[in-house]
Amino acid sequence: MVKHGVNLILEINLDNNKILRLVEGDITERNVDVIVNAANSYLKHGGGVAAAIVRKGGAVIQDESDMIITAGGLVPVGSAVITTAGRLPCKAIIHTVGLSIRKRLYKYFDASDKFWDIWLS
Repeated sequence: MVKHGVNLILEINLDNNKILRLVEGDITERNVDVIVNAANSYLKHGGGVAAAIVRKGGAVIQDESDMIITAGGLVPVGSAVITTAGRLPCKAIIHTVGLSIRKRLYKYFDASDKFWDIWLS
């Protein structure tokens, strides 16, 4: 369904007169309160969506992330930090740290499995 000019996947009316919307599109172009970025513990935004966020929002996002690491060390898995949004139309970015894909898949494959040869090459 197209609503508000984007492909609306899900909409939930919250108790506090707020609406939570899941939409398909370019996250860097959304005029919302915050966007949520899947981050690594080092807050290095070098690839994927994180790189697109820094590319469009500006170096200030990576600079603030670097300051967070300098001040407090690595961000633990399951934790989140917040930075400003730079030139993005949103107000802030929440960087959430989860397990890497390698750590999530490791339990399914033996270290000698050909999958790892492919993954690492």
